[in-house]
Amino acid sequence: MRRRLAVSVLAASIVGVSGSPAHAGDDPPEGSGGWPQGSGEWEPFPPEYYEEELTFDACDGESFTLTAGDVRGASTRETELKGDRILSEYRGPETVDITRESDGATIDELDVGGYARTLITPRDDGNEHIVDQLFGGSIFLPFTEEESEQLEDVFGTDLVWWGDEDEYITLEAILDPETFEYVKIIDVEIKADWVDLCKAFDDPDILDDEDDDDDDDDHDDDDDHDDKH
Repeated sequence: MRRRLAVSVLAASIVGVSGSPAHAGDDPPEGSGGWPQGSGEWEPFPPEYYEEELTFDACDGESFTLTAGDVRGASTRETELKGDRILSEYRGPETVDITRESDGATIDELDVGGYARTLITPRDDGNEHIVDQLFGGSIFLPFTEEESEQLEDVFGTDLVWWGDEDEYITLEAILDPETFEYVKIIDVEIKADWVDLCKAFDDPDILDDEDDDDDDDDHDDDDDHDDKH
């Protein structure tokens, strides 16, 4: 369920690239147990997927446009599970370009090709209970003002990226399947050294600096959330 990246993502949740495949095998990365195993054939994303242009607002009201980069090797598969649950998986490689509309500043060829998976469970109220787990490179970005506020509550910013293919962020939420918007973010488990992309448009070097002091304070948010996964 890569809608977070357009995507994810999105991306969407998310989503989620470099020239070499991240976790190109059928199995998820090591250390990510507790999930059902997917099965079946991986299907490449259709060409029209990469023609889609995504606009969103983030970073204190700035407007952005996300378009496909030069790397376009994303694929996905879905596995039907017991209890009407669905396991949706994504893998790259894939890159995106993000442009800030106010001045044209661009993050070019951002890696969003990390392995990602979503466990979807239908609810009686018509919404879906989802658990997203995204490995680097992946991105979280808001589609609504409410999502922006929810992401800021967790990260202190509403535009987040991480690039290490062995690190991940897990998000549990209630999703409206009609609008693909979060009704509520229940819990977030942060196991990644993430970057505030709002800062990267003016300081691109932080995308390569895993020890950025400004981000270290944000990472303390991990202690504020219960590990449920």
